[in-house]
Parts: sequence; structure tokens; C-alpha cells
Amino acid sequence: MPMDETLGELAAAAAELNKASDQLNAVIENFEDRLAEAGVGLTHWMEDELNVVERSPWQTNFDADAEAHWESCSGWVLGYMKIDGVWRVVVRRMGINRVNADHEWEFFATRDQHARPLVNAPRVVRLEALRKLEALAAQLTERMRDYTDGILEAQKLAQ
Repeated sequence: MPMDETLGELAAAAAELNKASDQLNAVIENFEDRLAEAGVGLTHWMEDELNVVERSPWQTNFDADAEAHWESCSGWVLGYMKIDGVWRVVVRRMGINRVNADHEWEFFATRDQHARPLVNAPRVVRLEALRKLEALAAQLTERMRDYTDGILEAQKLAQ
């Protein structure tokens, strides 16, 4: 296949991918608009990390002379929070470290405090997050109901 033809196919594939990405962002923005219209105003992070194929594999430090060995990997977590005065669907990196001391594994999760709007995340992260938007809405609903129940209970105690 001549180079010009190959590059032409590449350009066409890139245009299709960019168009699909724009449509993906439109779905995310529509979801954000609907949450804003509903008046959702609380921060929430989902417990499970996104199943993103490009996530970092476990990195290992097994030093025969060390007292403990560690492994780590990273992924992405989906949430909802206010950024620059606007409630947004967001993601942030999450690192998981596990340390083996005395032949027992201990797990430690670390989360990057720098959340970014989902529409600005890598394409693969946006695609996987799209599959979790319904679960995010359900969890937000549950948290709001919990808050409401807590407020009603506090009002009863105050009377």
C-alpha cells in the first residue's frame, strides 16, 4: 500500500475517532447538566476504581536484603465534586500500594487530590467512566437520602 494511501486512511480514522470522542463528551456534559438541574450538590467518590486497560501494572520491589517488600499500581476513580465553582463529574488517579512485612500483605490506597473534569480525562478513561455514570447517579441518590434522613433525625432530637 503506498504511503499516501496509508496516511489518508490514518487521517480518516483519526477524524472518526475525534468525532466519536466529541459525542462521548456530549453525553458526559448532558449527564452533568441533568445532575445540576436536579440540584445535586455534594461531593462523592465511587469506591471501585475504573477498569481501564492502560492502567499501570503492579510494580515490584523485592530486595532480598529488605525487611519488607512492596508492590504498587495505579488506576482511576470516578466522582462528583465542585471544581472552580461548578459541579462536575470528575476523575482522579488512585494508587494502591501493598507491603509484605512478616509474610502478610497490607494494602494502602492513595488518591491524587488533583481531580479533573471527566471531559478532560484520557479517552480510555472517559469511555470506561461512561459505563459507570448510572451507578454514580444511584450512589449520589443514596447519599442524598442518607443526608436527608440524618437532618430529619437531628430535627427530631432538637425538638
